[in-house]
Amino acid sequence: MQQITSTVDLKEAIRQLEIKSNLEETCLKEDFQYALKSLNPFNILSDTIDRATSTPLLLDNIIGTLLGLATGFLSKKIIIGKTGNRLRVLFGSVIQYVVLNLISQRSNAIKSIGLHLVQSIFKNKKHNTG
Repeated sequence: MQQITSTVDLKEAIRQLEIKSNLEETCLKEDFQYALKSLNPFNILSDTIDRATSTPLLLDNIIGTLLGLATGFLSKKIIIGKTGNRLRVLFGSVIQYVVLNLISQRSNAIKSIGLHLVQSIFKNKKHNTG
């Protein structure tokens, strides 16, 4: 800043500082509004879902885990049935864990096989109807 030697220079410096202060105040208000919007629970959830669906590796891991959980649960229900036998329940839990891990680790191969089966089914239907 330059040396102030007269009242005119003082008034000009004050005016420039007021302009700078108003500009910083406006920027601070805008930043506050942005922060307030970003802390809205709906926006946080929406951003999280957008990031999760835009990351294919994460989405594949989620799908694989869900597929493993579902098949593990179904295999346990098939083994246990309606009985409350503790040995069967224990065996069913072990089978559920094993199936969960196997399906989760090989979810890409299972998805490609399933996709191939679905495509071949629809291909056969087109040939039969056409």
